[in-house]
Order: sequence, then structure tokens, then C-alpha cells
Amino acid sequence: MGADVHGNITRLDNALEGFHSKLVTVREELENTKTQLENARVEMEAPFTKEAELTDKTARLKELNILLNMDEKDSTILDFAPDEGDMEPPPKVVSMER
Repeated sequence: MGADVHGNITRLDNALEGFHSKLVTVREELENTKTQLENARVEMEAPFTKEAELTDKTARLKELNILLNMDEKDSTILDFAPDEGDMEPPPKVVSMER
């Protein structure tokens, strides 16, 4: 609010006039949302038409993964720590005195 009384009244009048257009917009958005919700409910009830294809392809993927992993060693047996010979020696600390 400002110090001018007439300016404050004008601002209030403008805000009140804007309510009608905002109300119309919000009601339209509400109707749109209700329509989208109803469409989503209908879509949710529809059966998944590609379920058989998904099952077949999932089974094939599983077979291919098994074939691809045949040559790999069991990862639980592998030790990821480096051998003693593979470890780098600790860096030498050279101290210099003045």
C-alpha cells in the first residue's frame, strides 16, 4: 500500500476487476484437469496390448545375458586388492635441513 489514498483505491479496484478473468481461467484449467484425469482412468483400465511381446523379449534378453556372461569369472570369487608385487612402493620422504 502506498501513501496516496486514491492510488490505493485504484489498486484495489484493479485487483477486484482481475478476479473475474482469473476465475474463468482457473475454471477452464480445472475442467481440463478433470478431463485428463478421466482419460488417465480409462487408459489405466485398458489391458497392456504388448504384454506377450514384452514377456518374449525379456526371456530372450535373459538368455543373451547368460550367454554373454559365460566367459566371465564369478565376481564374488575375484579379489580386487592388488598383489604384493603389483603395489607401488611408498614414496621416499626426503627431508632437507637448512
